[in-house]
Amino acid sequence: MNAKMMGWAGIVLGVLVALNVALGWSDSLQYLWAVLVLILGIWSLMGK
Repeated sequence: MNAKMMGWAGIVLGVLVALNVALGWSDSLQYLWAVLVLILGIWSLMGK
């Protein structure tokens, strides 16, 4: 995946986190999405 695709993936996950918060789902899911977004961000910065 290139950086642009990773960026879009981050945006999509960010939207999912926002929906998760808005719908009042469990905190564990919230933290899981936050970790996934963080991993994607680090991965894209590494240029993989």
